[in-house]
Amino acid sequence: SSGINAEYGWKDDYLCNKPYSGAYVYNSLPSWPEAFKWSNAGVPAGYHCDRIWELANPAQHTWKDNFFCWRNNKADPGIRFNMNGAVPISHCVQIIEGADPAKYTWKDNILCVPPTSQYTFSWNYSKALKDAQQREGKTC
Repeated sequence: SSGINAEYGWKDDYLCNKPYSGAYVYNSLPSWPEAFKWSNAGVPAGYHCDRIWELANPAQHTWKDNFFCWRNNKADPGIRFNMNGAVPISHCVQIIEGADPAKYTWKDNILCVPPTSQYTFSWNYSKALKDAQQREGKTC
């Protein structure tokens, strides 16, 4: 990754979860990590997504076209990103890059799943934290 986002340390940030094969709802939930995808170029074909961006970031930082996605032949896992703090009655993880300037207000950005979700996401803003999560059985 290059450009402004990489300049502030975002190039080594990871979302992690224990491997999970989706349970059947009306369609099976997406399996982690196979059925998920990050896109920094809009919604990819064959996926449903939730936008990941911070309104306070300048337009040239290009966050507006960033999405966290799951295959469209899977059930909606209930993933929701919020740039203004926790979503009520949800399990949330803070999405932050410590090297990003405070003026871009990422400190209140979170990714949430329903309280009954099988996903137990964690966010890691360094390779060392990612490695620790992997030792605990998570994939990033």
